[in-house]
Amino acid sequence: MRRALGSPRSRATSHPVSRSAPSRTYPLALLGLLLTLVARVAVGTPLTGEEARFSYAAGYQLGEALISDGLEVVDPEEVGSGLAAVVRGAPIRLTPEALGAAMRTRGEGTAAQRLDFSYAVGVQRGQQLVQQEVGSIDAEAIGRGVADALGHRPAQIAPGEMMVVVAARKERLAAERAAVARANAEAGAAFLAANRDKEGVEHRRSGLQYEVIAEGKGNKPDKDATVVVRYRGSHLDGTEFDSSERHGGPATLALSQVIAGWQEALVRMRPGDRWRLFIPPELAYGSAGQPPVIGPNETLIFEIELISVR
Repeated sequence: MRRALGSPRSRATSHPVSRSAPSRTYPLALLGLLLTLVARVAVGTPLTGEEARFSYAAGYQLGEALISDGLEVVDPEEVGSGLAAVVRGAPIRLTPEALGAAMRTRGEGTAAQRLDFSYAVGVQRGQQLVQQEVGSIDAEAIGRGVADALGHRPAQIAPGEMMVVVAARKERLAAERAAVARANAEAGAAFLAANRDKEGVEHRRSGLQYEVIAEGKGNKPDKDATVVVRYRGSHLDGTEFDSSERHGGPATLALSQVIAGWQEALVRMRPGDRWRLFIPPELAYGSAGQPPVIGPNETLIFEIELISVR
């Protein structure tokens, strides 16, 4: 399957199983809501405490990034609306085609076009932000930071201190992620060790384990083939994180674009075969995971049915 949420190297965002790598919090989901208040944010309360100072710094840096990208003409409220829609998983008011057209205007044109451009910028930034894990965010402070940057006002935190605050947060989050990675690796190793000796489970030297659920017939695909499959991906606790049904039915995937565990299994399957795969992290998403759905060093379970080979 591709590296998406449910397919190895899945389609960039449609199938979690693609090789592109998903903790599971979305603190920056607040950003869209905050930005809707940007035009009204004033001096606000003092920036005391790590959370408020980090949030202000993050907001200010986002505003600076928008300006450096040549987007300082954006309407803050529309940016916030687009961001909020993405991070909440709410419907996007513009079609993909309209979003692309809006971005191509670069904020020029009619008032309506400028609003659509601002909204599209928010959607774009939101899609980037949902892949990040930055810890807790102070809503008022991050909104103030964005407002100050877009308003070309001096930062309320010295640039040097801003860098220190952001670096400290990153260091703490990295340590927390490392702890999660260790725990996932240990849990996966224990699971595979116990699973290896179960009746019907085959194991390969690579570490891949599989169980044949149903047998088909026909020619096996080669490593360069394109296949049509049904699949379901789950964590060790059985929670589903992706499936072909979520995307409207069987998925068509190039074997060169799926995670290693899928590649190794699919070239041994025939049309009609249905296998359950137990894939260690080194054959899936490794230490990077695929945030926010797949954590670092996660062992994953996939049920795959090979429908046809193209």
